[in-house]
Amino acid sequence: MNDVAPTLDTPAVHPTYLRALCQSLRSQGVDPEPVIRSCGLGSWSELSARDTLVPQRAVNALIRECLRASGRPWLGLELGMAVPASAHGPMGVAVVASRDLHQALSALARYLPTRNATLRLRLRETRRGVALELIERLDLGEAREFVLWMVFAAVVRLVEAVLGHTPDMLGVDLPIAQPPWHAQIDRIFRGRIRFGGPRLVFYLSHD
Repeated sequence: MNDVAPTLDTPAVHPTYLRALCQSLRSQGVDPEPVIRSCGLGSWSELSARDTLVPQRAVNALIRECLRASGRPWLGLELGMAVPASAHGPMGVAVVASRDLHQALSALARYLPTRNATLRLRLRETRRGVALELIERLDLGEAREFVLWMVFAAVVRLVEAVLGHTPDMLGVDLPIAQPPWHAQIDRIFRGRIRFGGPRLVFYLSHD
């Protein structure tokens, strides 16, 4: 694994997520083609065929333009829930094939760098269970909240894929302020959420 700190120009994000974001925009009646071109990503057909990681600078630009075009500040939350486990490549396969939730969280921590080089997940033991902590290796600027909401929703969905439901003992710390569109969160997650923490952390209690 490459532990050199990434920059905005480091190939970082798997294009699967950019394609899913553009498809989400299309489902809302917005043509993603001009948005893609404005971010220096070529055409939709070029993005569809791409299999190499995309620099974070271009990803940030695409996120910014998609948020503007959609008018939906919860777009990252929607995207995280919409992407199926199979779209996460080897990470998704390893998570779904896990024998229990602890193994699934370990797989997430192991494989996330293959999908996003700017992020790491650290799994650690706590007095009451385990914690899965997101490490941000790069200042994502204005794209940060989108990315955090997407990771939050994607992890919730992957946990559901393993267990068949969201466990009652799952709690989350989010390093952002509670948004005015909290009802969108309630639609997908009924666990405990604390806003304003230093990092995004998922807590799984043994109780």
